Amino acid sequence: MSETTPRRGARFVTVGVVAVLVIATVVATVLLDDVAADQDRQLLRGRAAEAGLVMSGAIASVKPSLELLGADYAVDPGSHAAAALVNGLAGASKARS
Repeated sequence: MSETTPRRGARFVTVGVVAVLVIATVVATVLLDDVAADQDRQLLRGRAAEAGLVMSGAIASVKPSLELLGADYAVDPGSHAAAALVNGLAGASKARS
């Protein structure tokens, strides 16, 4: 009978250690999930800022040309520049199709 008592004690210790490890695993999983979600949000904000810079740079480089062509078309819709603009846009849309 003295042999069964240490085994029961060892079983309780084993169950206790497993329970502590399971709880620690669950807590670590929840904490690491929050950290990963925060990093994802930061990366998404950074990429959105970079995309905004690329778009603003592209628009800024084209804006003067479009303003000039728009003013020319407003003054004389039959001019050579207006025809080239309209033909160029029509050609670009045909090439995409």
